[in-house]
Amino acid sequence: MMSDFGQYNCSVKNGYGSDWKLIRLSHQEDIPIQFIIGAAVTVGILLIVGLILLCICRQRVCGFRYNKGKYINKRN
Repeated sequence: MMSDFGQYNCSVKNGYGSDWKLIRLSHQEDIPIQFIIGAAVTVGILLIVGLILLCICRQRVCGFRYNKGKYINKRN
């Protein structure tokens, strides 16, 4: 509740003495759920694109193709 935010007094008194401290409890804005979902979708898309590019580069560099249970060297 918004009425719970404000300044509080924390006091203590014991055999060692007494002390007090003022504590301010303030409201922080929440991160909108749309921002979290958008960031998660963006990261997911970037990961998929990165994996696709990695597979394409690996196939070009290695030069092997899998055909009917055997690896075939495309360079021969």
